Amino acid sequence: MQSRAATWQRQSMRSSITCARWRAERSPGWRPIWRVDAMTEAPPQGAFWAYSLGFYDDADTQKACLAVQGEAGADVNLVLYMLFRASRGEVLSSEAVAALDAAIAPWREETIVPLRELRTRLKPLGYRPDKAGQERLRAVIKKAELDAEKLEQFALEAEAPPADRTGDPMEAASANLDAYAVRLARPLPEPARERLLARFIARL
Repeated sequence: MQSRAATWQRQSMRSSITCARWRAERSPGWRPIWRVDAMTEAPPQGAFWAYSLGFYDDADTQKACLAVQGEAGADVNLVLYMLFRASRGEVLSSEAVAALDAAIAPWREETIVPLRELRTRLKPLGYRPDKAGQERLRAVIKKAELDAEKLEQFALEAEAPPADRTGDPMEAASANLDAYAVRLARPLPEPARERLLARFIARL
């Protein structure tokens, strides 16, 4: 996720999905986790998507998200989901977090990551004589990446694993981030983690 929360908001309102269908044709045993059929307009904004837009609309928070992605290999959408559930006082087990990550991993690795890498590679190329055409292509790829991220968020919200409840959202946020760090087998970078928790508190 780049510095684009405002773009998310504008593009999500303009997005149109027509007769789109996504099915699993991947590794044995993997199951599909979402499908969009016969839609003429974008699906309604879910509670998690709305939470993410507000949470991410802050420059320091965006830097923290890029840090956990780059330094710890975290999926920013899953980080945001940990905090979204914590905002409701819900603590996810390490097993639940691992199951969530496994569910979205094929979509992330086969769709989001390739789109992100392609967008990043296009940025410095500066093709001549049609640099404007290159930028238009890059904008199309960026839009596809944003749509793919949004679908991943819808998938996470649809999974909705059960959670324990605590009266302290801050305690839940710390526990959920720690559970995800267990899944990653590495800690989240501390400055970024602290920034995310500070933003979390500010959004309560």
